[in-house]
Amino acid sequence: MAQPIISYNPTSFNANIVSCNDSFTTSLTVYNTGSTTLNFDVLDGEYGAFANLNYAYIGNLNDNSVSVLDVTTNTIIGSAIPVGTFPWRVQINPDGRFVYVSNRDDNTISVIRTSDNTVTDTITVGSRPTGIAFTPDGDFAYVGNRWDNNVMKIDCNSNTVVSTITDPSFMEPQDIVITPNGQYAYVANAGTGITVIELGVDTIVATIVSNWRASS
Repeated sequence: MAQPIISYNPTSFNANIVSCNDSFTTSLTVYNTGSTTLNFDVLDGEYGAFANLNYAYIGNLNDNSVSVLDVTTNTIIGSAIPVGTFPWRVQINPDGRFVYVSNRDDNTISVIRTSDNTVTDTITVGSRPTGIAFTPDGDFAYVGNRWDNNVMKIDCNSNTVVSTITDPSFMEPQDIVITPNGQYAYVANAGTGITVIELGVDTIVATIVSNWRASS
């Protein structure tokens, strides 16, 4: 799969992203990196420019693989990508370069590089990993480990687990969403309720009680 090409004009801050022979205009977040002059970069959110890519990644639970679907033709391209055992959650990172797959039955995350659809890393996590969510900058991912009743934080630059978050409110934590500003993560528990994590300090700041199983 061809990688998007990002080009920008430092005078007008316009950007055009070209991918798979298609082009479109996308909104930008421009921020100062701290120097005396304005150095800027493109910040793509989870639902930003790369939501327009023409491929979807599908976990094949009983085949221990991931298939790539061309959504413009609704056809599977290439061969299925071998991953871990029972892949049941698939999440693309914010810049579109990698796909993280939680493998339920061998307690791992498979990391697929989208440029050539190969597995480049396997991360050992907790028991029955489920939902994965990325911080907006793509530096960290959070995964819910249902049977361990915890959430692990992964450094996406090294693909290593850097911390484990525990709390009595975690009752089979499964799916996770992170707010667009990267300040909070909302963890849906298969037991009951929602646990709210303040990111940066990775502490529990609220629990939202529900009557039955929660999902995102």
